[in-house]
Amino acid sequence: MFPSSSSTAASTSIPLVVLDALGTQSAVISLGVTTAVLLVTTYYYYLSRTKSSRTTTTTTMTGRLVGDKSMTASSLVGKDGDGDIEVLDASKYPGGRLTVYYGSQTGTAQMFARQIAEECEHRGFKCDGVIDLQDVVDNDDCDIEGTWNDDGEGVEYDGEVKLIRATLANPRHRDPDVGGGGGGGDGIGGGGRGGGRSKAVFLVATYGEGEPTDNAQQFVEIMKRKSGIRNIYDIGATTTTMTTSVVEEKEGGEDEAGGGTETTSESPPVAFLADVDYAVFGLGNKQYEHYNNMGRFVDASLGRCGARRVADLGLGDDDDDLEGDFENWKDGVLWPSLISRYVGVGGGDGSGGERVNAATTGRITHALPPCPYTVDYCDSRINAPDNDDRADQDAEADVSPSDMIQTSSRHYVQAVDCPIIARRELRDSSDPGSTVHIEIDISRRMDVMKYHTADNLGILPKNDSTTVEAVARALNYDLDRRFRLVPKNDGGCGSDPNSISSSPSSSRHTLPFPTPCTVRHCLERYCDLTGSPRRSDLKQLASYAVDDLDRRALLRMSSKEGKAEYREKIVDAHVGIADIVTRLCPSISCPLEHFIMACPRLQPRYYTVSSSSMVHPTTIHITLAVLETERRNVDGDVKVFRGLCSGYLAGLKTGDTVSAFVRESTFRLPRQIERPVIMFGPGTGIAPMRAILQERSHMCQTMEPQQRERIGASILYFGCKNRSMDYIYQDELEAFLEERTLTELHLAFSREKADKVYVQHLLANRGEETWKLIRDENAFIFVCGAVRMGADVSSTLQDIISQEGGMNRDKAKIDDV
Repeated sequence: MFPSSSSTAASTSIPLVVLDALGTQSAVISLGVTTAVLLVTTYYYYLSRTKSSRTTTTTTMTGRLVGDKSMTASSLVGKDGDGDIEVLDASKYPGGRLTVYYGSQTGTAQMFARQIAEECEHRGFKCDGVIDLQDVVDNDDCDIEGTWNDDGEGVEYDGEVKLIRATLANPRHRDPDVGGGGGGGDGIGGGGRGGGRSKAVFLVATYGEGEPTDNAQQFVEIMKRKSGIRNIYDIGATTTTMTTSVVEEKEGGEDEAGGGTETTSESPPVAFLADVDYAVFGLGNKQYEHYNNMGRFVDASLGRCGARRVADLGLGDDDDDLEGDFENWKDGVLWPSLISRYVGVGGGDGSGGERVNAATTGRITHALPPCPYTVDYCDSRINAPDNDDRADQDAEADVSPSDMIQTSSRHYVQAVDCPIIARRELRDSSDPGSTVHIEIDISRRMDVMKYHTADNLGILPKNDSTTVEAVARALNYDLDRRFRLVPKNDGGCGSDPNSISSSPSSSRHTLPFPTPCTVRHCLERYCDLTGSPRRSDLKQLASYAVDDLDRRALLRMSSKEGKAEYREKIVDAHVGIADIVTRLCPSISCPLEHFIMACPRLQPRYYTVSSSSMVHPTTIHITLAVLETERRNVDGDVKVFRGLCSGYLAGLKTGDTVSAFVRESTFRLPRQIERPVIMFGPGTGIAPMRAILQERSHMCQTMEPQQRERIGASILYFGCKNRSMDYIYQDELEAFLEERTLTELHLAFSREKADKVYVQHLLANRGEETWKLIRDENAFIFVCGAVRMGADVSSTLQDIISQEGGMNRDKAKIDDV
């Protein structure tokens, strides 16, 4: 049924890292599959601290999104902090109330949060909701002036503290009247509203170079100020990770606030969360610098603000098995810790006791979660596919409000259509590969598309029509039918899933994408049909398989025992949901709303802009390599797998439009024009270097002669396979060299001689010159390329600093790389 052998693994998306003159991190933007990593730093060899050397930068999680009914803070706490609180049935909920919070960029943390919420009742807890961290600080509807919002001694908290406490520590999340439960009564019972404690679980992804996700930025900024943690990148230095890479232990044990975490702080913390118990799971990727930085920070900052950690910090690695790490933490750490503390052995009675016993032993029947929205088909139908976009534009005034769209899907609302005005192939015709230069006209959308040099362009790709039509045939969907997604008022876990919400506050951040739209538009733009689904996606699809063999195969690969088979037959073989429903498990019959819920969202791909905004203010240039790898299908035939976005862009013509948005970067050229710039940009890594050189050339042309003499050297290391085949932008680089915008150009061709030559080899041969630029002129160093190349360049620079600077290599650490 599935391919029996794996093919070349797909490329992962790599981030852009920007470091300032002292090596401290300034900004990060993630790039698409064709560009890799950009490190901008001055090597500061007298370090104020010693840090461990890692490979590259933090993760941009791949998009795996399950439809979610995320409760807002205001809909949970209400307008009156002192209002009546529901008395829970101790036999049904011996563990009391539990609230789940998430910081998610692509939907994975949100999906994990939903899984915990769905298991709460089976474990003996009442889920108070799944809350977007943006809603914790964007809580306009909530009265934060309740009498409970002080420090217990009559000293009123400030506005930011009240904002956080209005959700995390609100009495509505406590359990003053819940009885029963034989163990650890700290969180339940206790007589009176002040006697209970709020229980919170956080699922927090790290994005870019150790940065918070978009929806967690404001929460993190407040927690930085209140916890006294100023340098969030020092958090990992004092922690110890278990060899399983799942759970992180710290001195002091789980009962101590913050678990004994030590951090660099510049001000004393504000202990305003002393009545909150918490657990944190972080989502990251070990390939990148500052692994799981946000998970570590949220754990440490909550502890420093007085909260009590009740389960060890969990860390998931997307470079290995993120879902497996989460499952191990959830089932092996989180639930046993919560049940032991709040329920105890034999806690509760009746159905509640049985439910807890099942949870403790791990024997749970996992029912398919109810869909958080329904499909409401519109009366109109589009008769021709070409009219699909027009129909969606006509309905723009009636589109879903932006605050109803999940925060991980906001790019669907932000993107605008812009025309392509130029496109050309950069490689020689004899080269079987393809690298494409594209120019996009933004002149009519300068209100939202204005950019700066080295900003990033987010592109929303489209699934090809052949794939879309095949999926529609397999699932019996009418592609030209228009529909609207309507949120259900599930009120959190356990309420009536068939009740349609009429409350705006209870439907915020519920919908996965804006509607109305046609089924064709939905499958083309919003559903990831070709990317490898997660194991949890396979588990959901199994519920719709009519054939028992199909169902068992999907369940087997979604299980812990089937991880190896899943990697071989799904991930390594580049099998997507389209392959599953059309070829491998054709018995799947799935209603549209459930398919939308089970299918991952189609995520944007980011490309570093390869043009200077000074030179080309109304156009954006991007440079991309078309990803092509071979794979074997179920019959053993070898077929070419093409990257979704790079293949989509490569197939566009002049006059076609792309849906795009600008993602701002704080990366900029040094203001001190006299400082040298050393650049490493092999392959498509040349993109930001081209923009830098354009800008420097423009500056030279507009300066007075005496000012031009002050401009520091510009040195470029470029590499490719063969001078005659893939030396892209050769004419432009030689022109920059001739006009002296480019001071030195060093070329590495890896396939022209028997011994392969890479840019790091050329760098090693110029150690003395490089050291002088670093030591005497405080040079900036830019690196853009593959992760391994970036690590090799960093290692070579460390060797140079050690050898030329006459210091021990271990002391010649490169700060924050």
